Amino acid sequence: MCIRDRHRKLSNLNELISAASESVQLLGDGDQNILSILADVRSKLDGVAEVDPQIGVMLKDLESLEIQLSEFNRDLRRYAESLDVDPSMVDLLDKRIADVQRCARKYGVSPDELFQLRASVELELEQLAVNTDAKELHQEEAVAQDRYLTAARKLSSDRTKVSAEMTQKVNAALMDLAMSGVRFDARVIPKSEPGLNGLEQVEFYVSTNPGAEAKPVGKVASGGELSRISLAIQSVIYQDSAVPTVIFDEVDSGVGGAVAEIVGRMLKAVGERAQVLCVTHLPQVAALADSHWRVSKVQSESVSSTLLLRLQPKECVDEVARMLAGEVISEQARAHARELIKLGAR
Repeated sequence: MCIRDRHRKLSNLNELISAASESVQLLGDGDQNILSILADVRSKLDGVAEVDPQIGVMLKDLESLEIQLSEFNRDLRRYAESLDVDPSMVDLLDKRIADVQRCARKYGVSPDELFQLRASVELELEQLAVNTDAKELHQEEAVAQDRYLTAARKLSSDRTKVSAEMTQKVNAALMDLAMSGVRFDARVIPKSEPGLNGLEQVEFYVSTNPGAEAKPVGKVASGGELSRISLAIQSVIYQDSAVPTVIFDEVDSGVGGAVAEIVGRMLKAVGERAQVLCVTHLPQVAALADSHWRVSKVQSESVSSTLLLRLQPKECVDEVARMLAGEVISEQARAHARELIKLGAR
């Protein structure tokens, strides 16, 4: 019996036991059962068998039927008694079925095809064993391992050097972003086993307060801190980065004045090699962008939606002026906005 059939049987064990036990009672074990009724029928017909020979013939058929039903009842009783199975077997089969389905998904076949796949792989392995020179393979493996270690050790040396340089430059960028209390550390951490990416992994650690223990950046930095730390990293590596698009959400939160302008210029520098999308409320940052989009919420009686609109040059001036002056835009604010945008274009 296959695993699925055994699982279906055990999952419906109570129904099977009930049906088999009740049937045994009806056939021969109950107070009113079919075999006792047939015995009564045979007794009545025995009393008149001498009167009509045809009844004698039918009695032989009845006797044969009684024997068959008696044997069937005995087999059914044994079946009912055999259904006392350990309930934990269902859990075991559940796990086994899950394992089979997982293997089938892994190798892209149906569960029924796994045995055929196994036979095919075993045959292929046997053929490889016959046609392969193990000694030559070991030699090739040793050569490949030496080449790997040579490349990996050079990568480790380069990583150690670059991580120290990166740590210094990112910390300098963080100071420019008014985060002098944050210390960044690019660490090269050895792996327990060599891997596709070399003998170690690179992790970024930060300490957000002087004297505090440095921890992985994702575990200690807040949302705003993460954005600015990310900007500091991007401003250092952007010339060599392969990331095509970088998104910053209010990276300038909590800063203003000269620092806001530094944030904008860092974003503009990163934008020379990648597409930079930035949500900002600071005119010093917005004025440095190559293009401007305004996000607004539109609400009707039944639905709310978000409107994204690309601004034309005059609209850009008005939007930067609104950031400077508020809802009431003066000509002085527009003039200031034009000056900021002009400076940013340089």
